[in-house]
Parts: sequence; structure tokens; C-alpha cells
Amino acid sequence: MPKSRGRKKKKSRVVGTVRVGDEVLPLLEEARDALLRQKETFKAKFGREPGPNDPIFFDPNQDVPAPYPDDRMRRETLEAMRKAGSRAEIIYAYSKTGLLIMEGVDYPANRRKEWNNAIDEYFELERKAEEQKE
Repeated sequence: MPKSRGRKKKKSRVVGTVRVGDEVLPLLEEARDALLRQKETFKAKFGREPGPNDPIFFDPNQDVPAPYPDDRMRRETLEAMRKAGSRAEIIYAYSKTGLLIMEGVDYPANRRKEWNNAIDEYFELERKAEEQKE
């Protein structure tokens, strides 16, 4: 009987960059595709192309383009991460930094450091909690 071949994990491909505030970040193929889908969703909702001052992620409950509320976005992202079984340190780092760092992608050094510090902090908190149990 032949061995089962596991699904190969598709490697993310950087297809460009995007400016966010003062930072230039890599734009992954999946992110580009998501942005294109979001543009189509905007057109379907508001009957026009998004303009330069329109939010990319908009509140679907509003009749005019309004940004998706940050607190709701963060809450829903955390919920999705938990449901997906994301590792606890990744959830902690996201909740602490608002970042989702992907392997194989170059991020600005300060953002990568912020992420790594949050991961280290998680394990330090875990270590201290274990010490208190003893």
C-alpha cells in the first residue's frame, strides 16, 4: 500500500511592498489576493470603487464607508486564532503587539524585535507561573 502523501504547505511569496504609516512592509501573494477581494466587496456594498481616503477594511454594518472598529477586529482575530488552535505564545504576541509575523518574510527589525520580545515575555510568564506552583 503506498504511503499517504501529506499536503505540502504552500510557501508564501512576496509580490511587492505596501507602505503602512512610515513603514514599508512586504506584501505576500495571499495578502494581495485578500486586498483584491476586499476591493470587490467594497464595490458591491457601496456601488463604487474605493477612493484614496476610504478604509480598506470597512464596517459592513454602516451605510457609508467607515473603518472596521479596531477593538472588534482584534477580538475577532483572537477568537479565530483560538478556534484554529494557534499556539499560546503566538496568541499572546499578537494580543501584545497587534502583529502577526510569518516565517520567511522580512519585517522591519524594530517590529521583529517587538514580536520576539513578546514571545520571550510569554515564556518568562509561564516559567514564573510554574515556579509559583512548586
